[in-house]
Amino acid sequence: MLLVTKLAQITETVKNMRGATLDDLDAVLRRELEGVVLPRAFQLPLSPFMVCRGLHLEKCKVMGSAQKPLWLTFHNAVRDAPPHVVIFKCGDDLRQDQLTLQILRSMDALWSEAGLELKMSPYGCVATAGAQGFIEVVQHSNTLANITRAERSCYRAELEIFDALDLMRRSRPSTRAEDSTSQRVDSMRETRCRGRPLELPLEPAST
Repeated sequence: MLLVTKLAQITETVKNMRGATLDDLDAVLRRELEGVVLPRAFQLPLSPFMVCRGLHLEKCKVMGSAQKPLWLTFHNAVRDAPPHVVIFKCGDDLRQDQLTLQILRSMDALWSEAGLELKMSPYGCVATAGAQGFIEVVQHSNTLANITRAERSCYRAELEIFDALDLMRRSRPSTRAEDSTSQRVDSMRETRCRGRPLELPLEPAST
């Protein structure tokens, strides 16, 4: 528990550094972690299989959200095994997250018994106090915020294409084939604005 206590102290330190850049916070985090004396091998609270042998300081960082969670990379105690990457967070009650994930695991087991395989992989989450705890980092994944941000960018690009086609249609007389294309464009615009995904029609390539 010495590590948990030290991580909580470091989190409070970086939270109080108002106006500091993330680079400055990262430097403070690594300096503080460097002074932590760890056993040769130790287990993280997230799982009995998360046995570590030290911190990879260069890959530890402070995240930019309001609670300033700590992104921590631990060397795996198993030689040549991938590192254990976790987030330590203070200021949020992770017990609700932990309970929700336990329910998801239980439901996934029931669904699997019924022959419904949903390919679910709930990440690890454990509260070490009322407002602190560890969250497992899912490698090679993306956050919902990044996905929706990218979707909004695509949506804006699609609307720009529609506007350009409208301008071309109004600026000169159109043929029957162009009228048909314009109707399809209008249909796609209506579909996209209703929130459904845009599916462009695929036409066979001419030979």
